Amino acid sequence: MARKTKLAILSVVFLMATVGLVSTAVSSAVPLAGYQEYGPLTEDMVTDEMIATGGGMFNSGSCQRCHMQGGQGGGRGPALTDDQWLHSEGDLEGIRSTIVSGVAEDEFKGGDHPYPMYAMGGMELDEDGLNALAAYVWSLSRDES
Repeated sequence: MARKTKLAILSVVFLMATVGLVSTAVSSAVPLAGYQEYGPLTEDMVTDEMIATGGGMFNSGSCQRCHMQGGQGGGRGPALTDDQWLHSEGDLEGIRSTIVSGVAEDEFKGGDHPYPMYAMGGMELDEDGLNALAAYVWSLSRDES
């Protein structure tokens, strides 16, 4: 009886993961609970080195697959170079939060970008890496003039 119960539970979890109900939970190897322990990320903390590090991560990691090189956007992900933000206000904390939690597929259905963004972009990021990546994305929409 216990074996049948375990199999039934595994079948339900598999089905939920297949239809995307728990895609964020099963798509990231990074424990999201630890994110709450990270300190704040403010504009005065952002350095050119952080932005460069984050740019390297973005443009060689999973981010560029959807958002394209330099965050120009494409069929899978929106541009990150303008002042239009879909899932935050475009501030550092909002960007960092979106990176941590991802964006569920159902938030894009019928839209221009029908693919989910997995938590942490499916990457393993420590606090420094997460902050560097958020700083880079934040910098993309800042006027350099």
